[in-house]
Amino acid sequence: MRNTVKRFSWTVVLVLSLAGLLISGYLTQRNYALTEGVLLTPSFCAVNETIDCDRVSLSQYAVVFGYPLSSLGSAFYSVILWLAIALGFLKTYLSPEIRREVVNWIVALTLVALVVDVYLLGALIFDLKTMCLMCVATYLINASIFLLAWKGMRDDLAPATEKRAIIFWTGIMVAMAINVPLIKYWKSDATELALAAGPKQSIATTTGDENPQLDRAQLKERLLQALREQPELAHNSELHEGPSKGSSTAEYSITVFSDFECPYCRKAAELTSTLLLSEYRDLVRVVFKHYPLSSVCNPHVPSDMHKKACLFAAAANCANQGDMRKFWSMHDLIFEKGSALDEEDLVAEAGLMGLDEEEFAECLTSSAVRDQIARDVNLGHSIGVEAIPTVFINNRRLPDYRLLGPDYFGLLVEVLTELDE
Repeated sequence: MRNTVKRFSWTVVLVLSLAGLLISGYLTQRNYALTEGVLLTPSFCAVNETIDCDRVSLSQYAVVFGYPLSSLGSAFYSVILWLAIALGFLKTYLSPEIRREVVNWIVALTLVALVVDVYLLGALIFDLKTMCLMCVATYLINASIFLLAWKGMRDDLAPATEKRAIIFWTGIMVAMAINVPLIKYWKSDATELALAAGPKQSIATTTGDENPQLDRAQLKERLLQALREQPELAHNSELHEGPSKGSSTAEYSITVFSDFECPYCRKAAELTSTLLLSEYRDLVRVVFKHYPLSSVCNPHVPSDMHKKACLFAAAANCANQGDMRKFWSMHDLIFEKGSALDEEDLVAEAGLMGLDEEEFAECLTSSAVRDQIARDVNLGHSIGVEAIPTVFINNRRLPDYRLLGPDYFGLLVEVLTELDE
């Protein structure tokens, strides 16, 4: 038997897998930052509308089972890296049969990756119509690793065995091709999983402790410290103006800077709705402010991260025009149905709410509504909004929106009372 390892350039595979691991790690970091509403400078490969890694990171194709697809890529390259190390540095400890099996495993794994790559490349070209240079780089890496591994495996196969192997791997490719389109539908489950997990920063870590098992006294002390470190804003009446619900004489005015395409903004909206039905309902008034993560209506955002955010913001404000004030009805509808809505759907929904559809459609592109959104955006920028949702209670910025939840709001009231004494 000829030695497979002699024909298999494990050093090249090792370098390629390491490069793939670094690229996947970068894409994973970008995905988490963008989807959690953290404002970042554009990626170096966010060049224009047709070459934009950030747009691809925010698409339905970037998430599988609630995790960034690139994080699965990191796991894949970690395995390939280990197998390459085994072939290069541990070959004296491995029998020829085991070394050959290692090569076969690399072939099998990269073949699966290539089938997924073909599907994703088609999605980039025909659906998103946007190219991700970093993604394409991983496709080329996978193809290179596959060719090197296939050459190493093929050189050791007898003709009859080679024929059976080709049939076997072709069957796997066909089977994978049938299942790959399911990736498109996993996005709906991924959104709910992401919301259930919540942001990675917990109440405890927000207030300065990595141990979430803090008792009430400890958590109160941490929260006091966190709020003291953030200076109270000078009174700004504009911060407390806008679409609102709750008591007009409330002791606590809660202002939320939000984006209708941000999953954590949706969670914040759910918390404020629950708060207004709780024992604290007479104490609070909730004010909504727009801060869309889209350069279309927010010049302080580096790119058009959330494609429909400006449209949704306009729809909510247009529902609040005239005698019929339907802002909160539209607000709840958009957060409920999300990106499934388009402009035509919004007009139809406005009609169901009793609004004039023709006037609503004209309002969506009116300068008056654009100016309303711009005022919210400029206000947010002037007071340091850098991520969403950002929440202010009276004139204090909260370190974590989940403090609006029923489990924490009572404690928050105690802390605010103590700070104001």
